[in-house]
Amino acid sequence: MAILTGAQTTPVVSPSNRWWRRPGAAVVTAVAFGVAALGYRVAVLLAGAPPTNSDEGTMGLAALHIGQGRGLPVYFYGQNYMGTLEAYLAAPLVALANGSVLALRLPNLLLFAAFLAAMWAMTRRLYSPWFATFVVGLLALGSDRILKNQLISGGGYPEINPAGAALMLLAVALAAGGWAGTAGGPATITGGRAGTVGGRATITNGQASTTGGRAGTTGGRAGTTGGRAGTTGGRAGTTGDQVSTMGDQVSTMGDQVSTTGGHPSTTRSHASMRGGRARIAGYAAFGLLTGLMVWVDWLVLPYLAAATAVLLLKRPDRRGWIALAGGALVGVAPLLIHDLTSSWKHSAIPTFFGLNGGGPDASWADQLHGGVLTGIPLATGMCAAGRCEPWQLWWAPVWLLLLAAAGYGAWRAFRNDPDRVRAAGRLALVAAALVSLLVYARSNAAGATPMESGRYLHCLLISTPAVLWPLWSLRGRATRWLGAAGLAVICAFALVATGMVVRELPRIAAVDDRQPGLLAELDRRGVTTVYSEYWTCNYIAYISAERVRCAVIGADLKPGFDRYQPYKRAVAAAPTRTFALPTDSAESRAVRDYLDTRRIAYESIVVSGYDLYQPATRVDLPLPD
Repeated sequence: MAILTGAQTTPVVSPSNRWWRRPGAAVVTAVAFGVAALGYRVAVLLAGAPPTNSDEGTMGLAALHIGQGRGLPVYFYGQNYMGTLEAYLAAPLVALANGSVLALRLPNLLLFAAFLAAMWAMTRRLYSPWFATFVVGLLALGSDRILKNQLISGGGYPEINPAGAALMLLAVALAAGGWAGTAGGPATITGGRAGTVGGRATITNGQASTTGGRAGTTGGRAGTTGGRAGTTGGRAGTTGDQVSTMGDQVSTMGDQVSTTGGHPSTTRSHASMRGGRARIAGYAAFGLLTGLMVWVDWLVLPYLAAATAVLLLKRPDRRGWIALAGGALVGVAPLLIHDLTSSWKHSAIPTFFGLNGGGPDASWADQLHGGVLTGIPLATGMCAAGRCEPWQLWWAPVWLLLLAAAGYGAWRAFRNDPDRVRAAGRLALVAAALVSLLVYARSNAAGATPMESGRYLHCLLISTPAVLWPLWSLRGRATRWLGAAGLAVICAFALVATGMVVRELPRIAAVDDRQPGLLAELDRRGVTTVYSEYWTCNYIAYISAERVRCAVIGADLKPGFDRYQPYKRAVAAAPTRTFALPTDSAESRAVRDYLDTRRIAYESIVVSGYDLYQPATRVDLPLPD
């Protein structure tokens, strides 16, 4: 009666007024998690962690050369695979701060922020807003292995996860027609319908609930997940999208189709143009990211293939194909230019298979243990710095069970759910994770060097929503609490791994104190050319801004693997020899024994964990190959 008479009523406080039900609460909380995540990583970087190495020094040298205009390297120095995107992103900063590791890593913080944003948007679209916020909160944590993959500019790892998540998001949006125009057609909602027949609001897959069967009139509302449905001042919507029937207007996907006065053609044309341009831009962006990842790092290919399968659920029109191909050609252009002007053995494909087929043979038991039991908790942020304790390995079988449950649920939804695109996106995350794991577990690296090679599973983080959804989506009084307990345990173990990083941060940061100390001693002695081992050489070359050039010598006293050949020639041509080798290493013992057995006079000191040898006369080291 109050509605009919216009009488004022007192608002009733209901659960819907709680803060977590307010519009935008999930976004605000996710942003807070993101800011905390960035703050944590900035603090880690300022503390001098994670420790750097020669591979990051190699990327730094590429950035230095780009900034100085001395070259435009296509690949990581010393191999014809793995694009130098990180070097190009960091080049302006490195040019301003020669030899700064922090300058080299700062762009990776932006890539990490992009990863969180893409993961939230992708998870929100495939699952739900608050689950997306939960995933961002979990990804905000960071174990030792996670921080290394996200912050070290060692080639490929910081950029593949944001690209993989963005590709999946774009694929789902384009396949669902999220950017389609509304020219001449009715208002549509992905996977369903919105109507106001007789005051009812119906939305298939994302249904607008109208308890009692009817939406209220004159301001009445029917709740939806993230939206409202009604007549005369009401709204009908799906999650994040609203369909308005106020007066003569129909709104869908942010584009309005006006029917006021009976002449909708002009507005529809404008809406169609806007939707068409957005769709073409989406295809171009998908193509660009595809091309860039083919150039940069092929570890993300399972996710690229899965996203492409989802994209093709709705075949692009002619303009879409052109945009897709054009973007891909732009992104992959550096690889194409290099490989088409080089011999086959110097192109990316044989180099990739050569790198992945090497290493000592490992037994299937070692591959299973290193690739699965250790690889999963290591890659997903459950392990301590440099080790996975036995009590942390429980996560591997649980992760596999959850992945299987997620795959089963996604497959059933794909076959039965009208919203096939959403189900396909979920299924794609499961399939990509499974392929990535199988490929890695079959490699020799998984069995021989599981702790360092765990970085090859870095992309598994993209599938975090798929793995955790079976727990989040449990319904029923008992099972809901069981799922919440499971998620709490997972968060607790990830938080423990993060706490271990914080506790061990002084020790981790101290690893990098050795090379600056060695460099200071070389500067004091006026040494500008030196022989060392692989993991030292390009690091000291970079932090000295090439003031000191370094070449690699092996334990057999023969030339080692020099990624940047000009250094090898410059050090070999120097009139004197200086050797700086880790104390008591095989290389150090070999050089000392060579000098002693030939009774060659030399000066030897220990500085910052390095044995420094300076023979009185020029010696014939390294030995000929």
